[in-house]
Amino acid sequence: MFLKKIAILFVVFVAIIACKDDNRSENLQSFAREGIVNQLITDASLINTPLEHIVLANQGTRGVIVYNTGNTGAFQYRAFELSCPYTNCSEPMEVDNAGTLTCGGDCGDDTITFNAFKTSVTIDGETYHLVEYEARLTGAGLRIRNFAR
Repeated sequence: MFLKKIAILFVVFVAIIACKDDNRSENLQSFAREGIVNQLITDASLINTPLEHIVLANQGTRGVIVYNTGNTGAFQYRAFELSCPYTNCSEPMEVDNAGTLTCGGDCGDDTITFNAFKTSVTIDGETYHLVEYEARLTGAGLRIRNFAR
């Protein structure tokens, strides 16, 4: 009987977590501004290849990077603004061949990096988050857009 109650509590807990608001509005402590994004990607190499990424230069504020994380479910594809979250730099972050983002040059500390799995940094007690866009697989391709508010 005790185990049955524990199992029910666990199921209720999982249901509550699964139903949380997924707008990912955690980026309130960020200098990066959210831009307008509405792009349909039909590039089969990105859609079908885990750990692949592409950059959409003319989307968002400074461009958008889109990752195929290799995960399944809601976090299989992720898209982020290329504005550096902890500076007011007018240049987009640099992107290397592995999809690592760096606020380099005159825009920040080139030892601080981001990627699809490391999306925030804490500097002097303040946490800065990358601005994330919705990335959802549809019948026509991968839709990248602003989260519904």
